[in-house]
Amino acid sequence: HRAALVGPMKSNGSRINFLRAVARLTPEGVLQVRPAPSQDSSLLSPFLSANCLIRQPADSPALAAGTLVDILMIGEL
Repeated sequence: HRAALVGPMKSNGSRINFLRAVARLTPEGVLQVRPAPSQDSSLLSPFLSANCLIRQPADSPALAAGTLVDILMIGEL
């Protein structure tokens, strides 16, 4: 799936990241996604509300709100 970022996303380093996030369908039928505020790998709490993962390719630049990103659904919309 592809979804539009609700807010900006920071750049990453030389590895692929999978960011915990929440995807939702707007009344207009647009799939939007918001990354969890904290992505620390030791935290389990972001998984409680996450229904998807954002796949951030290696060496990804910072992305602006509205940019389409690849997501992997892990729950229901």
